[in-house]
Amino acid sequence: MDYAIRITGLFCPPALAYSTEQYRPGVTVQNDGSFANSASGSLRIYDKTSGLLIKTTSIYSGPIPAGDSRVAQSDSYWLPPYEGEFFAIAHLEATNAKADMPPAFFTVSSLPPPPPPTVPAHAEQHEDGAVDELNVSDLSGVLLEGQHPEDHASNHQLSGPDQLNVSGLSGVLAQAQTPAAHGAATHDQSVEATANKGIADGYCGLDQNSLVSFDNLNTEIERIIRCTNPSDEATIDEPSNILDLIHVPLSHRIYVNALVSIQLQAAVQTILSISIAGDVKTFTLPAIGASIILPVFIAHCANTDIENAQVLVTVDPNGGSCFYRFDFIRVADCRRILP
Repeated sequence: MDYAIRITGLFCPPALAYSTEQYRPGVTVQNDGSFANSASGSLRIYDKTSGLLIKTTSIYSGPIPAGDSRVAQSDSYWLPPYEGEFFAIAHLEATNAKADMPPAFFTVSSLPPPPPPTVPAHAEQHEDGAVDELNVSDLSGVLLEGQHPEDHASNHQLSGPDQLNVSGLSGVLAQAQTPAAHGAATHDQSVEATANKGIADGYCGLDQNSLVSFDNLNTEIERIIRCTNPSDEATIDEPSNILDLIHVPLSHRIYVNALVSIQLQAAVQTILSISIAGDVKTFTLPAIGASIILPVFIAHCANTDIENAQVLVTVDPNGGSCFYRFDFIRVADCRRILP
């Protein structure tokens, strides 16, 4: 998949936090896609016993290389207001990708963190020729004493081991440089000719926002199949088929997204699932031991070559009962944006 991210866990606060310490809330994000991506969203902290929302903060990861992971973290600090049990949930969005973190629990204690261990004197280990000699290469800042570089001009001269390359540099060289021969044939093979802009079999221009103009976009980029926001709560005590779209003409890739508010009862594990032509994704809420209202984001994208593919959104209280309210349900045919 070109774009895919997932949250691998709560980065901060730690599993054991202290009411005397400040923390920058954040989660660890893995980029499972083929291209670099940046994720942003929100992290919420709740009191486990009462279910009250304690903290909401925006988090951002910065660019994440393909196959790598980064921390999506808040710009502000959070001081735990009191001792107790808490949990955090997070939701992130990136280019053509979304990710959610189920509740991650942590404890806040009033005990101060233990002091760091004392490091014995060992300066001689870092001196010249010692077992752990310091290397100042690539360090920023200013050393206590001036450092004189070794003579190495020959390394940067023609055919040297570190020959300078001035291509792409700004400014003026000390001597005029004669460009290598590069006739029109070279340019025609490496760049797009201006004459091809806006013509058949050419390329389209950009609008005032540096985006491809709407007239040049396929109008079937995305179709909203259903969007609903019922005002009444529903109670279930057995698996309930919430949405069953059988006769909607979907094909290839289907995307379903639902935002649900669920009130759990003690010792009940409620399961949400989305099934697209038999491809099922589930989201399990743990038994918390007290009634609590949680917002649940669940999304699923699946391949199908079946016309009129069946789409099911199901709530299963797993032998108990719960209240639910769908704040948003969206089903889209994404065969154009995810070819």
